[in-house]
Amino acid sequence: MAGGVESISCVQNEANKHMLADPWLVEHKPEIYWNMLQTAEQVAKRYNIARERMDQYGAQSQQRATAALEAGKFKDEIVSVTTVAGFADPVMGLRTKEVTISNDEGIRPGTTYEAVSGIRPAIPGA
Repeated sequence: MAGGVESISCVQNEANKHMLADPWLVEHKPEIYWNMLQTAEQVAKRYNIARERMDQYGAQSQQRATAALEAGKFKDEIVSVTTVAGFADPVMGLRTKEVTISNDEGIRPGTTYEAVSGIRPAIPGA
């Protein structure tokens, strides 16, 4: 059994500085605290992977995941879970509601290379 957890909020816009950081590592190996954007940029530079190739791979991955979902390949792999989720209502403020998650929420049907290639880089100048 495995589960996934959103953890980008631990590093997004804060570079993990609000969490415990080992002073020796900060001085000698600061990249250990890099976020995934910094890591991806470093991997692309190190292995000379062009943006175009990454976009093609990403779009293909989404297309394959969509095809697998539509073919029922995940039915025996994903168990539905009901939980209480928080959300911001523009009128009522922070609210909660019961939700049932039954699919991978990261699959984006209809993803194409053309659409992905038009996304602005998340890191300026990248």
